[in-house]
Amino acid sequence: MSKKLLIPIVVILLVSGGAAVYLSNSGIDRDEAGGESSPGYPRTVTDFYGAEVLLEDAPERVVAAEIEYLAYLGEDVLDRVVWSGKGQGTSPTNLGMIEAYGLEGVCTMTGKMITMAEQVIAKNPDLVLISDGQTTPDDRAHFRGILEAAGINVYFYTSQSNLFSNSRECLEVNLIPIAEIFAKEKRAQHLIDFIETETERLGAMLEDGCGSEQLNVYVAGGAGKSRPNFLGSSPATYHPMLYLDDHAHNIMYDITDKEYLTMEFETLYQYESGTDRIDVVFISIGCWDDFKQKWNSDAARFKALSPFEADEVYAVTDWFPRAYMCLGGAYLIAQRICPDALDGFDAEELVRSMMDEFYGSTEAGGIVYEHVSQYFRGMTGIDADLFGKVDLEAI
Repeated sequence: MSKKLLIPIVVILLVSGGAAVYLSNSGIDRDEAGGESSPGYPRTVTDFYGAEVLLEDAPERVVAAEIEYLAYLGEDVLDRVVWSGKGQGTSPTNLGMIEAYGLEGVCTMTGKMITMAEQVIAKNPDLVLISDGQTTPDDRAHFRGILEAAGINVYFYTSQSNLFSNSRECLEVNLIPIAEIFAKEKRAQHLIDFIETETERLGAMLEDGCGSEQLNVYVAGGAGKSRPNFLGSSPATYHPMLYLDDHAHNIMYDITDKEYLTMEFETLYQYESGTDRIDVVFISIGCWDDFKQKWNSDAARFKALSPFEADEVYAVTDWFPRAYMCLGGAYLIAQRICPDALDGFDAEELVRSMMDEFYGSTEAGGIVYEHVSQYFRGMTGIDADLFGKVDLEAI
């Protein structure tokens, strides 16, 4: 790859008026800053489904269903990827990583990898990293059998968002074992410690500056997954809200016990006809197009809901339960839920610093951040990077 991305020095300032993490390119190699362990091969790692994978040597040719976790571990790990599927979608995070790391020629896979065993074998990898998304136990066993018969190691990680409650759990379940494959355990632990520091910081700000009032919140489209329906949401699996349980009540707890529910306006009307009203609506931009179409078709149906009448409707960029993302979403949402607690604090700048940290430099983090913020502004027309009030008159 053409770019050499360097990890910056991190200085954590425990003050509430600005972002906690400031980074400056120092010329220190990412491996040095992350404290890479001795390779220690051969080694055996265990994947999410309990399969033991014996690595005689460090993997040098990797086929990966996605590159997010590998990007966290360093460019020297990404350099080993010979084929990946994450060049196909329009995710701004993926597009940012592809640009930042010069991966245009690598991310070319089409379709689901689980159905592409022969094409994968043709790439002559020594390791295949694949998620369990949209697979069955039989799918996984069949794929693993074909690849292992060809002498290729297969490692399954999970994309089941309902298994995670927060950023740390995701990293512990997925990133740590993937880091073991590449002898990057200390880099993974460094990122977990970083997330823990920022989690504690948010909790301290909320405890010190947030009152006892608990707002009723509807998160349109939010399920820890990108769902394109304004009238679809979920309870516990919307991960950013889980950081704010003491201050924000997700009304979906009262409506359903399903992981995700698609409904009609009448379901929300019925909720407000009881003893509670909805105080705030957050629209995940994964469902922005559906919201816009429904609004322009019949705005009166929205205006019958309290937040639309009171102008308490906000757009927030998609936050998946992966790495820094759901914690970043919690900071953004907290700006509205507890404005006094975050008074003078720049949550978007904090998210920017999170990206710098996870992608290894201000250069790479800045590229990803710009893709994400451009997508948010382009979708919503809101003059903000990641979060902002919706101008209902301008839709």
